[in-house]
Amino acid sequence: MMRIFVCLIVAWFSISMAMAQFNGNTRTKNIILNGDTISIDTLTIFKGTVKVYAQTDLLTENIDYKIDYIHSTFIPLTIARGKVVNIRYNVMLLPIGNERKHKDRSIIQPYFQEIRNPFLYTIEKQRVELYQSEGLKMNGSLSRGLAFGNNQDVVVNSNLNLQLAGRLGNDIDVLAAISDENNPIQPEGNTQQLQDFDKVFIQLSKNQTKLTVGDFEMIRPSGSYFMNYYKKSRGIQLSSSATVGKNGVLTFGAEGALSRGRFARNIINGVEGNLGPYRLSGTNGELYIIIISGTEAVYLDGEKMKRGEQNDYVIDYNTGEVTFMPRRMITQYSRIVVEFQYSDRNYARSVFHLNTQYETKKYRIRGNYFTEQDSKNQPFLQSLTDSNKAILASVGDDINNAVAPTEIATREFSSKKILYRKLDTLGYTGVFIYADVPGGTSIFYEVRFSSVGQGKGDYIQAKSSANGRVFKWVAPVGGQKQGSYAPVTLLVSPKSLQMYTVGLDVNAIRNTQISIELARSVYDKNLFATKDKANDGGYGIKLSVANTIPLQQQKENAWNIKTETQYEFVDENFRYVERYRNVEFDRTWNRQLTNQQFADTGYNEHILSFRTSLNKQSIGSTYYQIGYYDRAGLFNGVQQLAGTSLRFSKNILFGETEWIQTSNKVSVNTLSNDVKRYKVDYARELFFLTSGIRIEHEVSNYRKSIDSLERGSFAYNQLTFYTRNTDSTNLRYGIQYAQREDYQPKQNEYNTASLSRSVNANLEYTQRNFNRLSANFTYRNFEVKDTLFTNLKPEQTILSRIEYDYSFLRRVFTANTYYQLGSGQELRRDFQFIEVPTGQGVYVWRDFNKDGVQGLNEFVVASFSDRNQANYIKVFLPTNTVIRTNSNQFNQTLNINPQAVWNNRKGIQKFVARWNNQTAVRIDRKTTVLNAIDFINPFQLNVNDSNLIAVSSVVRNTLFFNRANPTFGFDVNYQTNKSKSYLTNGFDSRTREEQGTNIRWNFTAMLGITLGYTYGNRLFTSDFFTANNYNYLFNEVKPRLIFQATRNIRATLVYTYFEGQNKADLGKQKGNNQEFGAELRYNVGKQGVLNGKFSLYKVKFNGDISSPLGYDMLQGLTIGDNMVWNIGFQQRLSNNLQINFSYDGRKSEGQPVVNVGRMEARYLF
Repeated sequence: MMRIFVCLIVAWFSISMAMAQFNGNTRTKNIILNGDTISIDTLTIFKGTVKVYAQTDLLTENIDYKIDYIHSTFIPLTIARGKVVNIRYNVMLLPIGNERKHKDRSIIQPYFQEIRNPFLYTIEKQRVELYQSEGLKMNGSLSRGLAFGNNQDVVVNSNLNLQLAGRLGNDIDVLAAISDENNPIQPEGNTQQLQDFDKVFIQLSKNQTKLTVGDFEMIRPSGSYFMNYYKKSRGIQLSSSATVGKNGVLTFGAEGALSRGRFARNIINGVEGNLGPYRLSGTNGELYIIIISGTEAVYLDGEKMKRGEQNDYVIDYNTGEVTFMPRRMITQYSRIVVEFQYSDRNYARSVFHLNTQYETKKYRIRGNYFTEQDSKNQPFLQSLTDSNKAILASVGDDINNAVAPTEIATREFSSKKILYRKLDTLGYTGVFIYADVPGGTSIFYEVRFSSVGQGKGDYIQAKSSANGRVFKWVAPVGGQKQGSYAPVTLLVSPKSLQMYTVGLDVNAIRNTQISIELARSVYDKNLFATKDKANDGGYGIKLSVANTIPLQQQKENAWNIKTETQYEFVDENFRYVERYRNVEFDRTWNRQLTNQQFADTGYNEHILSFRTSLNKQSIGSTYYQIGYYDRAGLFNGVQQLAGTSLRFSKNILFGETEWIQTSNKVSVNTLSNDVKRYKVDYARELFFLTSGIRIEHEVSNYRKSIDSLERGSFAYNQLTFYTRNTDSTNLRYGIQYAQREDYQPKQNEYNTASLSRSVNANLEYTQRNFNRLSANFTYRNFEVKDTLFTNLKPEQTILSRIEYDYSFLRRVFTANTYYQLGSGQELRRDFQFIEVPTGQGVYVWRDFNKDGVQGLNEFVVASFSDRNQANYIKVFLPTNTVIRTNSNQFNQTLNINPQAVWNNRKGIQKFVARWNNQTAVRIDRKTTVLNAIDFINPFQLNVNDSNLIAVSSVVRNTLFFNRANPTFGFDVNYQTNKSKSYLTNGFDSRTREEQGTNIRWNFTAMLGITLGYTYGNRLFTSDFFTANNYNYLFNEVKPRLIFQATRNIRATLVYTYFEGQNKADLGKQKGNNQEFGAELRYNVGKQGVLNGKFSLYKVKFNGDISSPLGYDMLQGLTIGDNMVWNIGFQQRLSNNLQINFSYDGRKSEGQPVVNVGRMEARYLF
């Protein structure tokens, strides 16, 4: 009885955990199939929750793909490489993949006896490992594939994915992730924790020594002040430590690698009410960069932000864009700093670091050497000619003048390239004119245009249907250039940086620590140049002395006095690897409303500071600090800072005041700055609430003489009231009201410039039955009091985010609601189609106008019959045009499952339990100006084009009957997809609306039928490509007769009738096609599967089959009889080895047969 009771408790707990995982850990991802085994997640996937979609088609597990639920890997079977699939699943928090055992495996002995003992427990051997080692675990696959056909080149695929973990001989531990794939996928920057899909490494460790080969992180050396960096690199890393004597520890480390990126620091001034995205740029002004995932650090007003939709910001690593979440209000006074590594492939770059350290209880000695340099003889993204190298050599350190022309002459016209002719026009020579046809000249030019700023170029981007960006020449007016692009490029010089540091940390006497570090840097900004080398070397020194004086002896919670004195000097040529000072250091000494940054070069700097504090752990501290900063005598300043942070009884008090005086020599004048700031925050705990008030004041006076206030001066007062509940596991909430008044100088006195008021409310609530509510709401009203000080207009901003997971009636109803409002900006985008190997693309090119030139309107999504010929992908190209937007996002899912409570009932309840309904709604809208009601209403989709930026909506509803019944069941479904977006050439709109039903009925175990009927509408409109517009209604019927002859043989007869007709105002074209087909599936024993299908399509159409309408309505087929066939064979030769063969063929009237064959062998570790 007790055993049954325990089993019931375990089963109940398992089901509870499963349901918790199912509802609280849903994930959705888009992945590109570039390999045989693709890692999806680091957690175990909940079995039965995976759904994979190719576009809108739901794929079938074990036929189209396989899932390793324990190791969370995806194995495509019938899906072509390069395809993008959407995968949705739930994860478990239980470490299912970890080894668990309660008996020692060493006691297992082989059993040699001819007569089988029925009481002997034996385990069937599942897999013969290629490489066996006790304690070593392997997982992954090795595959080799070949694809060929009479209408494509031979394609060879090779993939290796292997994960190793365990112990080798001699107590050496190994951990490895090995792959030969060049994975272009980076983690999505919308979560706090990232998953590195492309991290490949082998790590060996023994005792205190560790060796890593492959991908690893290079981080700031321990204790170093000047040497700071965080880099993701690929190479070799070695670390080791050993005990020397009784108390000494000697540590050694070395790492060398090919650097994956270059460090960049972007300083961004916030835009009023604008959450982003904010575009990041490279150190050389590159606009289109790829951020190395996980290397970014985002600061807002000096505070480091957390990544994630639930936190402060998200980042798109592929486009280099940062967007803040509604919980963070961005204003015109927001100071944003983003530091990151980005993929810079101008040159091959190597990085090396060597460090050693000896430490005892009394002292620590440390030394570091770091070097990072470009290989000037290995340029990647730029092809340097001898003349380019001569230009770089001649400019020395003045690398901004290394400008070179970009045209490349050719005599062959190519429809796949954007080419120009060079002509003389309007008295100007050498003008590039776009060439869309081969005639007219014998020489063409491939030209690369660079953005040089408005009014500094002679070209602008033109509207064009060409597959790529086209630029048009505009004549100067009155000698003033009218464009923003020029046919030149800024040559990027190869650079190198070396840094040496030596440090000593000493525990001199009791409670006193002394630290000193010396650093030298050598920075060469142009390795091609031989001049301007005298200023490459620089040095720095940092000295600090800290002391703690206890005021009470032998008490743990005693009063003490802490003092610290610091001195720093760097000379005018010192350069750092990455920022090592406080992120707000520059603004502290150059106090303006917006971000300010001192030049990094050209000045000797002295920084001296002293700080003392009185502390008691249970109460808090009071402190005073004074600092001095000097830049070569041209700039100097004194800072005084005093404050207190105390907690007594139920009262919390924080107060701080700061006074800064600086003097800056500008030309013949001296600009002085006097800054006074104070901040007081008092809060009191009362019952279950903590309420408080915060007062802030700051004034910054810039003067050239005693009486005159200069530009850059400002003052503000801010008052904040807030209340929040005390710490609670299940419930947290708070509300805050803030008012800020800003002042600007006018006629030597301050006048009110603007007034802003904001209200913020937040709520977090969690119940044990998995109900969860998270809400955040912010309202800000910005008023302009004097238009003399700002060009901004009065504005009201609403930010909101609501997430609600809930269920009721014993989980008969389960739902999720997501709603978000925000203000931001949208980068207007172009797009271009890039050719990829045949069969690995999504689009095909159809020359509709027969001119031989690729137009944007001639690329279409490959139909089912063309999937093996798809050889283009669409790439979006951001432009420099920014549009202010208001965004509204709404997602809603609702599942109704009466079976949860009435599965075992009788009568009407039993009948109702057979029904199940699933509803999903997703709306994403971006507009310019809307009234408040339309802005907060997510269902307002009919927006005027003048206000619309982009809108998309998806509505799906499916009603099931007898969903799990193997004999009979049906579903009624409705789906609509709508999208409208504004590109450079105007609006593109697409609508796909379908409703239908699917019926299945298995008469016997051998015979069954399915019947599907779909009625719908497909629409496409384009402002620029009006000839491509269509809007047609269609009907489709799909009956299937299924015959299960034996357990291993299944045959299906297929018939499909499709009919569509375009609207009368668009031509009234009509088409229909019929499919007569047969499918056969034969399971060859337990290890093999043979699939075959043959279809005959009879197609009729009274329009132009070479039009987008004809291609879409006829699904890529041609008028007349079309035959399509495919055969596939999969055979598992052993538990480890699998081979796949497939053959696809197609024959249309008047066209030759297209044959495609594929072979693949895969070994599973």
